[in-house]
Order: sequence, then C-alpha cells, then structure tokens
Amino acid sequence: MDEIEFKITGLKELQEKLERLPPKAAKDALRTGLAAGSFLWQQEMEWRVRKHTGFLSFHIIVRIIILGSELMGIASVGPERIDYPDRGGGYRKKKIKGRLRDVGRIPASRVASFLEFGTRKMQKKPFIRESFEARKMEVLDEFIIETKAALARAGLKLS
Repeated sequence: MDEIEFKITGLKELQEKLERLPPKAAKDALRTGLAAGSFLWQQEMEWRVRKHTGFLSFHIIVRIIILGSELMGIASVGPERIDYPDRGGGYRKKKIKGRLRDVGRIPASRVASFLEFGTRKMQKKPFIRESFEARKMEVLDEFIIETKAALARAGLKLS
C-alpha cells in the first residue's frame, strides 16, 4: 500500500507566535488553519469522486483533532462512517444465530477503498491521492493565511 508523507518546514515564526499565546487561543488558531486548508481537499475529493458515485461525494468529511497539551493537530479528510442504503432505503434482515440482524450493508469507506485501490474485478479509480497531489500547495498556503489571521485576531502580528 502506498504511503503519503507530507512534511511542512520553514514555519518557525508561525510556531513561535502560536507558542506565545495562551493554550486555548493557540489551539483555536491551529484549528482554524487546519479547517481552512482541509476544506480545499474536501472540495477536491467531492469533485473527483462525483464521477464515480454520487452518494460518496456527499459524504466526504473533515475531522480535526487537536492533541492534548501539545500544540499539534491532525486534519483527516475522507469518507464519513455511514452505510450505503439498500435500494428501498433500508437493509435486508436475516436471522443469524437466533437474532434478526441487518445484512447487505457496505460502508462508504469500503467503497472509497475499492475506488482508490481497485479490486481483482475492478480497475482502480483513485481520487484521494489525486486530490492530495493536486491541492497540497494551496492547502499549505490557506493554512498559513488562516492561522496568521487567527493570530492577528488574538493580537499577534507576523512579519
């Protein structure tokens, strides 16, 4: 499986300003920058996957996590944890070990992995990696702009 590594360097001044803020304000500024940048990837993925499946394109989401006491965050862009509905809108029921259970469910994340990597019967149609590559510099620029704006609102200016 391919790995994607994205390393940001040269933002020392931005990091120093974030570290000068009270922890809550710094985390808010970081969250603002991550959200703004990640939104671009979300839009790109929605656009690219719409060609293959309409349902999945409506269920690409951004999850942002700011880690504990550290000034570090994770922005995750991808399919929502939701199942594709059956044609009738519900799910088939089947008795398994004496209990009635829903069957025939397939999560959006599985469909995304089928598209991204292909199967033995289906050629790959990557949209996540292509979205990443197409917009990575714009995402970084947007992150910097929005984080600087959040710092300015908190009273700190960057040169």
